[in-house]
Amino acid sequence: MIRPLVLRLAAVAALGLGGCEFVAGIAGDKRLRPDAAADAGADAATDAAHDAAGLEAAVEAGHDAPPVALPTDAPPADASTDAGPITCTLAWPTPAAATTGGGAPTIAHAGVLWGVAWLFGDSVKYNAVDSAGTLQLAADDATPVPLTANVTLSSPHLASFGNSLALAYGTKTGAGSNTAAPVVRVVTVATGAAGSPAAGSSFTDTSPPEVFGLAADATASTLLTSSRYAGSAANAARANLFNATPVQVTSAPASSGARTTAAGFAATAGRYGVAIIEDGSASGGKVLAYDTALTWKGTLPFTEGADAPKVGSPSFSVSIAGGGDHFAVAWVDTQTGGTDVVLTSIDAQTGARVAAGEVLVTSTAAVFKYYPRVVFDDRSLVVTWVEVPGATYRIMLARFDLGLAPIGSPLCASCASGFTTGLGEHGLAAAGPNDYGVVFLDTTSTKQHFRHITCTGP
Repeated sequence: MIRPLVLRLAAVAALGLGGCEFVAGIAGDKRLRPDAAADAGADAATDAAHDAAGLEAAVEAGHDAPPVALPTDAPPADASTDAGPITCTLAWPTPAAATTGGGAPTIAHAGVLWGVAWLFGDSVKYNAVDSAGTLQLAADDATPVPLTANVTLSSPHLASFGNSLALAYGTKTGAGSNTAAPVVRVVTVATGAAGSPAAGSSFTDTSPPEVFGLAADATASTLLTSSRYAGSAANAARANLFNATPVQVTSAPASSGARTTAAGFAATAGRYGVAIIEDGSASGGKVLAYDTALTWKGTLPFTEGADAPKVGSPSFSVSIAGGGDHFAVAWVDTQTGGTDVVLTSIDAQTGARVAAGEVLVTSTAAVFKYYPRVVFDDRSLVVTWVEVPGATYRIMLARFDLGLAPIGSPLCASCASGFTTGLGEHGLAAAGPNDYGVVFLDTTSTKQHFRHITCTGP
């Protein structure tokens, strides 16, 4: 039975998340937080920890710690005392898989179903749920990419593709240094049945390429993936364009030293965008814009001057979504000494940033944050991320209008009694305005779980 949980976003402290208040950029310093003084000591402690052991060591310490129960769910809000019109209803998390185990999930919506895929060893598993949380393949998960001898897989991504879903992942064939390439398949949303694989541009490497992102155009006629390309040492990125068959049409180098990339499509502008943060680059973040024939249309910086992101490790990622004629970009930044999630929006053709410039989605820099996700729900922007307060992990969700003004306050998308969120990537998708699906691996049951979230608002 699904038990709805209604949250007053203005009263997010009921979840024990009082330190997660929204802070938008303000004139003169788009990154200044009202609680900066209070955070100063925590930031200093974080800096010291980074200097002493390195950021990755600090993360691993949290990762290796035993799971700690997250705050329990709050009681339903009393509508008579609700201070504002913005509310979100969180359905109780329900299984998105028939079996246990596997890696971090990905999610996309098509028709009336939410498709979920995840890596299981060197195969890809799949299942689907409806918005009520009913598992479609209750007896067993589908295997759109079965285990194959001498083939290693990585990083599956799903995207809506008309009435179907597109699935992209990395492959490497054979032992040692051998042929590696991104691969795309079309998947039937209700059953997980997969069409023939289409390989992108291949190269020789000792591991499969990481697929950073997958996006489809508005007519479900082309797909774009971004992936690591020229070997693990160079860590370059490449954009791969596929037609609806799918067959790769062409590909193009996206960067010679990208640490993190992702792909998105701005439907109104007819542009694909690959968001890039380059390792050690002083130029900050940028979006490489292409048309639907993968013709390069320019480099669009999404940061300015001192706002250039400083990326501390591959775990600090970037996400991009097309919103009308703009690209929205969210990333994790380390300039404050801790980690912040930052959001901006740029014109998909000119690169001009919205008047707000960029805004801080989060305000507690001392709490480690990872894996931001941004989607456009045809009306608003939705951002999720994983944060690590101590030895616990939780997925947070925040909403913004297209001018980057916050809509309500952030909420915990994974907090519920009896569930423990692991440190890993999660999935976020939108079915339409104010209608979202989040999927995560619950480490208590070791099973993928889906949570349906519906909100009021503009």
